[in-house]
Amino acid sequence: EAMQQELSARDSEQRTDFLSTAFTGIDVVLSVVLWLVILSFLLNCLFNDRRDRSILFWKSMPISDATSVLAKLATALLALPIVYLSAMAALHISWLGIFTLSIWGADASAWDIVWVPAPILSHWLHYLGLVLFYGLWCLPLWGWLLAVSAYAKRTPLVSALGVPLCLIIAERLISDQAYIGSWIKAHSMPMDRSTDIAALLFSTDMLLAVLVGTLWLGMAIWLRGRADEL
Repeated sequence: EAMQQELSARDSEQRTDFLSTAFTGIDVVLSVVLWLVILSFLLNCLFNDRRDRSILFWKSMPISDATSVLAKLATALLALPIVYLSAMAALHISWLGIFTLSIWGADASAWDIVWVPAPILSHWLHYLGLVLFYGLWCLPLWGWLLAVSAYAKRTPLVSALGVPLCLIIAERLISDQAYIGSWIKAHSMPMDRSTDIAALLFSTDMLLAVLVGTLWLGMAIWLRGRADEL
């Protein structure tokens, strides 16, 4: 009732801001989970193909190594986010439904207070745009994980973390700068809705990310072509 009275006292724009903030709170947890799932999938997909010997099956099929690697990438960056969008949408609708029931029977209209100002469609479209942007922005991370997955003989996580950490430590020992560490961190973090996509999409930093990511993807494809079962 207190929340109903609070929303009733606000105008439509303030209600939209309030509901958008609530949606974002739900998204934070799902975004971190999605990020961890993508990391785990890309780090282990090509490694597991060699460990369970399914790589022999795929190599017997008329499918190129590039297609195999890019299919893994598409699964991680497109299929998985769509699944999480479905879960996110279900949670949003459920939360609005519970909120509607909580003010059911009040003098104010639940439709006007809850559903009309709720930025449902715009919120979901922004999520999709952020997913596409994030796929390119963090392409160095995705490509690196696939390259490690295609090469690692034992635990891929050790190689995936060890090389970047060595680079960061070496940079700090050689100079007092932290450019490599900052760049790796910037292109490795979970999705953040506060990111200014328009400012970064056509930036030099984005171009460098795409180039580095493409290099690692090429390395992953090359390693995949020369890999055998473990």
